[in-house]
Amino acid sequence: MGDPYGTYHIGLNNRSRDDTTMQPETEWLNMGYWKDTQCFPDACEALALKVIERAQCVDGGHVLDVGHACGDSLLIHLCHPEVPRPTTLTGITSLPSQHARSMARVAKQQSFALAQPCEVRLFCGDAVFRRTYTDHPLNPLASTPLFTSIIALDCAYHFASRDAFLRQSLRRLAPGGSIALADLAISKPLPFVLRTVLSKLLSVHSENMITPEIYMDRLKAIGYANVRVEDISHDVFPGFQVFLRSRGGFWRIMGLMIGAWATAGGGS
Repeated sequence: MGDPYGTYHIGLNNRSRDDTTMQPETEWLNMGYWKDTQCFPDACEALALKVIERAQCVDGGHVLDVGHACGDSLLIHLCHPEVPRPTTLTGITSLPSQHARSMARVAKQQSFALAQPCEVRLFCGDAVFRRTYTDHPLNPLASTPLFTSIIALDCAYHFASRDAFLRQSLRRLAPGGSIALADLAISKPLPFVLRTVLSKLLSVHSENMITPEIYMDRLKAIGYANVRVEDISHDVFPGFQVFLRSRGGFWRIMGLMIGAWATAGGGS
């Protein structure tokens, strides 16, 4: 299953549909948390902040941001006033175009940052460690510090497989560390045909289409403690669908696909 993303989404970050001549200040790509906003970049930032809060990031910590797209969630760790500053910030994304954008944007931010220095290491590769690619943040033999927080913002349902990612992440978590994901689940088992169609349309691996109860059981079986699942579907799907429909064209079709997931029993 190919990666569905690139950099074509950047125009979604324009704060006005008429403002198409200038490069947006942000390059977000997630479904957003629309509880108190109708603005796409604000909703995306709100979802990122919610996940970062759940990851219990701390000052001087070691953070891994998986699937960071064009780097907006990385920049939050470097300059957002409400987010603790880590000592090390590691990121990995599978697309070379997004990796290059993230490298450039992080370098620009660090060139004029006045805050405490942060060592940033960015990787281009699959979220799941494989022996053929040893230079990977989840390599169990890595000599770098264990992560105090691991974040996967609206991406883990694409992983092959998510369970493998979660097992590898646990081995690289520091004692007392936390992992937080904004992820997709289904409220009930789906018929095979519908499951297959949604899997193809949304690039969600079929094995990752599970209920929150099964999700929790798998996390506990892997070895995670203090597992918590929060359903935020009502503050994600409706607002995201309305926004995509307002953009017309391809994005309207994408909104219909998201609506199909929600109607079929999908959750976030």
